[in-house]
Amino acid sequence: MLHEGEKPYSCDACDKSFSHKSNLQKHYLTHDPEKAKRYLCLVCGKDFTSKAYLKKHDLIHKGQKPHVCNICSKAFTLKTNLQKHYLTHSDRKPMHICDLCDKGFTSKGYLEKHRLIHIDERPHVCGVCFKAFTLKTNLHKHYSTHSSLRPYVCKECGKSFKMKVGLDQHYAVHSNEKPFTCDECGKSFTSKQYQQKHELIHTGEKPHTCTICRKSFTLKTNLNKHYQIHSEQKLYFMCDVCGKGFSSKAYLEKHHLIHVGEKPHVCGVCFRAFTLKTNLHKHYLTHTGYRHFGCEVCQKRFKTKGALEQHYLVHSGDRPYSCNLCTRTFKQKSHRDKHLQTHLVHELVNVNDIKCEDTIVSDSESCEEWTVEKTEIKTEVEE
Repeated sequence: MLHEGEKPYSCDACDKSFSHKSNLQKHYLTHDPEKAKRYLCLVCGKDFTSKAYLKKHDLIHKGQKPHVCNICSKAFTLKTNLQKHYLTHSDRKPMHICDLCDKGFTSKGYLEKHRLIHIDERPHVCGVCFKAFTLKTNLHKHYSTHSSLRPYVCKECGKSFKMKVGLDQHYAVHSNEKPFTCDECGKSFTSKQYQQKHELIHTGEKPHTCTICRKSFTLKTNLNKHYQIHSEQKLYFMCDVCGKGFSSKAYLEKHHLIHVGEKPHVCGVCFRAFTLKTNLHKHYLTHTGYRHFGCEVCQKRFKTKGALEQHYLVHSGDRPYSCNLCTRTFKQKSHRDKHLQTHLVHELVNVNDIKCEDTIVSDSESCEEWTVEKTEIKTEVEE
């Protein structure tokens, strides 16, 4: 917790100090005017030195892949990726071998990316729904699920898909083909993804672990069902500051950040800082044009689920927030809190008996401290 006047974050360029890390990061831009003028992607916060680079980068979020391999027809967003891909068609043997599964790769970079699968690290997070991915390429593919475009159309039935892999899997419905077979039991599947999920049964691998009791599951759907067991679980981890209880030590430690005022998660676009990483991900939505949550009544769209739920009160007429000092009710908590201030003003007015022409004060000695203008009181009461 910061003490008054404490400024622990210092600029190594000019020795100027700041109370918050986010303010220091904003200050750094004054030393780098070129960076301040860079072109910023409003979807992921990445910046570029030219508008041309930003346009190329935008292709990733739009799902466009204009560069096509003339050997296997695989498409790429950037020309440099296509050129790297051509190496896979050469006779060169993979020289970089994974020491965990013996899979081979043509470059050290591909091997390092592959190793993320074994440690289950997912550093690439979707700014719309917060789903995390091991590889950046998978995140880019996932972004197309948030688009309304369905460019891949089945020639047999006309059904359209957002991703090519969806269309390829769909063709198996018409052909009745199940080309992916389990080596253990001989069961066949229409996609490699279904086959890989099935094979976990034979290997005994359980990659999905409960964060509360550490029990593991083969399928993520089974883990989600398991969490219902903990829904009525007692809260064993208590906060010694406010007495709030939590079902795990990890949740308690995250909660403690609120009391110490620590905000380690900083937005790369506006440098606003947050206590929890989940709040940072929600905040990123304010920098995008995505309005993922739509009202089923009037079709109005919102960037966050909370804003949509607040909007539904307009249609339902519900006023769930009531004043405990009078009978008034409100649709929003912020409106109720603002209304409570009017009671506070009335309380101050009732205590004070000495009135001036323009002000109401407690006594002549503390006039400056307790002065409340009549016009301000009238405005707040009417609101």
